[in-house]
Amino acid sequence: MNFPKIGLMDTINIEQLRKDYNLPPFRDYFNSMTINHFEMNKQAMLDRGITEPKLYN
Repeated sequence: MNFPKIGLMDTINIEQLRKDYNLPPFRDYFNSMTINHFEMNKQAMLDRGITEPKLYN
């Protein structure tokens, strides 16, 4: 499978592009990465008063 090498050029159609490459919807991917980042840095986040990750609906 050939992935684009110059980055995301068409942000309007990101969901269709991700579907074409059998990738999950961007919102699901972004929320998953946000949760992972929060968990990996949980103590630092709590020290800053951030008690949970902010997810997209």
